[in-house]
Amino acid sequence: MFQQTIIFGNIGKEILLKPLPSGSNVVEFSVAVTEKYRDKTTSELKDITEWFNCKAFGKQAENIHKFFKSGQPIFITAKKKTERWETSEGEKRNRSVFLVREWSFSLGGRMNNATIPDGQMIDNSELDQAGFGYDDAPV
Repeated sequence: MFQQTIIFGNIGKEILLKPLPSGSNVVEFSVAVTEKYRDKTTSELKDITEWFNCKAFGKQAENIHKFFKSGQPIFITAKKKTERWETSEGEKRNRSVFLVREWSFSLGGRMNNATIPDGQMIDNSELDQAGFGYDDAPV
């Protein structure tokens, strides 16, 4: 069995890279996906935004932290996981988190093939040579 979620949206707040006790790194970030719809009563075009909490680990975390800023578009394939915990008051809480499997850049509204599998490093000069023009990416 296999589950996969595809998310194409814009990075929310600035991404923070955090070290783990294991020596690896993690990033937690949100992605906003905005869709347009027409209000049936007013015929007015409106937006509705859904937010996705995402996490990436290891080299993927480092690369996402390195290449993305708040507001930039990102394309993600992820696995949905439910995190559960108990507050200090004893309340049970949970939230859905999407664990990044792969990610790609999206420039100018179309996808480019820049998927970077876990463990593969790529720097800005490689991106420029590949024609991704990271410095020209919309913010």
